[in-house]
Amino acid sequence: MIPFDPAREGFLQEQLAWAQQSDPLQVRLLYGQGGCGKTRLALECCKRMRALGWQAGFVGGDLSPGQAKNLAIKLQASGQACFAVIDYAETRQDVVLAFVAAWRLHAGAVPLRLLLLARQGGDWWRQLPYKNADCAAILDGGATTGPYEVAQLYQSQSEREQAWYCAHKAFAIKLGLAPTMQAPDISAAFYEHALYLQMSALLCLRGERADTPGSLLRSLLAHEQRYWRNAIEPGWREVDWQRQSDTLMCLNTLCGGLRTAKEAEVIWASLGEEKKDLKSLFERLRQLYPTSKGLPALAPDLLAETLLATYLEQDGGIDLLLELMRQNNSAWQYSALTVCARMLKHRPDLRECLHDVMLQGLQKSLQTVLDVCRDVDSPFSQVFVQVFQILAQDDSGNSYKLALEIAKKVNVNIERRIDAIYDIFMFALELLAKQFEVKCKKKENRESLMEWASSLIMLGVTCVFNGQIDLALQKSMQVRQIWKNLGVARNEDERNHYAAVLVSQGLIMYQLGRLDDAIMFSEEGLEIIGKNFHSNSEEIFSFYGGALNIHGFYLAAVGDYAKSISYCEYGLEECVRHSRKKPRLMFWMHQQIRLNLVFWHWCANGADMKEALFADVQVESGEQGKLYDKRGFDFWRACLQALAMPQTPTLDTALCAAKTLSLSERDHWQMPRLLLFCLADSQAHPQTPPGWREEYARVMRRQKVLPRWMQDAAARLGICFPPAPVALASAV
Repeated sequence: MIPFDPAREGFLQEQLAWAQQSDPLQVRLLYGQGGCGKTRLALECCKRMRALGWQAGFVGGDLSPGQAKNLAIKLQASGQACFAVIDYAETRQDVVLAFVAAWRLHAGAVPLRLLLLARQGGDWWRQLPYKNADCAAILDGGATTGPYEVAQLYQSQSEREQAWYCAHKAFAIKLGLAPTMQAPDISAAFYEHALYLQMSALLCLRGERADTPGSLLRSLLAHEQRYWRNAIEPGWREVDWQRQSDTLMCLNTLCGGLRTAKEAEVIWASLGEEKKDLKSLFERLRQLYPTSKGLPALAPDLLAETLLATYLEQDGGIDLLLELMRQNNSAWQYSALTVCARMLKHRPDLRECLHDVMLQGLQKSLQTVLDVCRDVDSPFSQVFVQVFQILAQDDSGNSYKLALEIAKKVNVNIERRIDAIYDIFMFALELLAKQFEVKCKKKENRESLMEWASSLIMLGVTCVFNGQIDLALQKSMQVRQIWKNLGVARNEDERNHYAAVLVSQGLIMYQLGRLDDAIMFSEEGLEIIGKNFHSNSEEIFSFYGGALNIHGFYLAAVGDYAKSISYCEYGLEECVRHSRKKPRLMFWMHQQIRLNLVFWHWCANGADMKEALFADVQVESGEQGKLYDKRGFDFWRACLQALAMPQTPTLDTALCAAKTLSLSERDHWQMPRLLLFCLADSQAHPQTPPGWREEYARVMRRQKVLPRWMQDAAARLGICFPPAPVALASAV
């Protein structure tokens, strides 16, 4: 209805230029506040791309991941280049991943441009590549760009007046009304939002003025409600029409749209409404929105949120949300809580309402609540923590069960960098540790002490991963004290447990730059676990192999390459000896240790790495699907190849492999990554991560010691690390 704003043309052309690149698959994220014009921009993109011969449009908001997958396959099979838009991408990540994975799996010559729209980038966007291995190379590589902000348009008064008159004239023509001669005062900052400017232009045709965002939205909502009344009357009970229409539209908005009236019957009846009214009301309202299947959620979002906030403030308004959360429908729960979480950003008065809802239904909808905390940047997670703290005071055992469920459901490898999730996860782990401590005090025995120690190990290692080294050290010392009370380990399980304590202690010492202590604890742990290496447990095999590799890095950090080489040779012998028991695991462990052995020889005496590193790795049939630390192996091999031949092709491969690492893998390979980035930076490689120097500075503030192997590698390559933020102690 309103012509595309010429002020947005430059930004639009940037998106069209991106869309017409020659690459087969490209993904881009645009973000901005509600009402800034994201959807209007995407619609214009689709219009222009269709004119160029592409098929273009929005991926339906009601599509499931399976339906999105089928749609991608169908579009690709058409053979026509495709420009697809997914709105609300931060809350439809499963749909994004399904669409990308399907297109990539059936990749051919058909180009795809996938434009994602969201209210923010941030944590959900950074984590997205690690949620589906089939999408990682696309979403964390050069094929994906963004986030780019869709900025507010109207900074000057003249720009606002021009846009206001354009919208006002378009509405007047559409509605057959005479335009107003003069615009109202539109100097307030909120008129930078295109939506508010257009609301004002529409309301003025009706002779109405509003001077705040809230009054604009309430006035527009009143108009929408009059349309509902005209559709519902005559023949409807005068006293009921507004309550029932508001209830249905709020429920519809919370659910993200209803296909049929029958879907709402249970909740409708539980609120004391007559089922016979529902179908008639649904059909009458649906006639106002004929372009959608069923009854769509009220749009734009800000209008829907105004209706919902007004409804929830009424007596009994919270009952609608409570009833919805009681339903066995995780999609509805996620949609409802997402809407509420967004509202909290500008309606803090709704915290109490959400607090009560979560207090009654947290345990039943825990996964959904965690998903919303992860996906929506809002105070919602703070409400969750407050509710959790209240539930933690419960002595009935429910708080323990809830903490245990959180510990199981949070994917620490992916989500520990999200502050909201990390705070919740840490609180759960601390609660578990306290519960086990209380249990020990009531009835101390070896089993309860082992449980307590295990919870503290998990807590300590999580602290290490998040950079809370002092807290990790504190927890580690508690575990050591527990083991003093336990005395000598009595069986294999206890010995393995104690070995894990020692290896974890070594990791913490290494992170603190206390290299001698790290070596001492690690050697003691390896000695214990080595005696149990005859076990058939794959977990023990994997743990031992990982501990051997890490210990080699500790020794090389102080320049003891002879011992590093000795441990590698011993590890290779063990791999050969146990290859019949665990062929797949031993194969990859053998390959990993072999790479380390080549590297330590190079660090020690400059031995040539090329022949060993560029030989093909033979993968036996059936092994490709379950590879031992495959991404880490691929990165380390590519990194060493770049060190052996520091040229553009090898650097390209290594930097690309670094991008595929998950967050936990990035931490595990942090020092090799920094060495690679320093090398790439020295050659002004365009793919060098721009923030690598800041990461290096953070590491050195904590660790204080630059490992000897990094010093020697840098010297052999003729490169220099940036000056450290603190004086470094020599690792020699």
